[in-house]
Amino acid sequence: MSERLPDRLLPLLDVQLGFERAHLACLHAAELGDEDALHRGRAARLSAMRALITARAAAGADSAPDRDLLRPAALEALAREAADPA
Repeated sequence: MSERLPDRLLPLLDVQLGFERAHLACLHAAELGDEDALHRGRAARLSAMRALITARAAAGADSAPDRDLLRPAALEALAREAADPA
């Protein structure tokens, strides 16, 4: 990561990644015009968002500065995964 996450946010990274993956799946389904996959993706994204909001609140990390650190870290991790799928 270009900017290291504070230790208290590290446990939230997987939850943020879950949301980002669900969001990307929605975008992909929309691009393909796959309505069934889009509906499933939207349900998964909503569930992931609820889990993320709950986890951030439980960790006391629901402020804008915390969100502003967490999301880019998750997107960076996804980019690394895409570059090195092994």
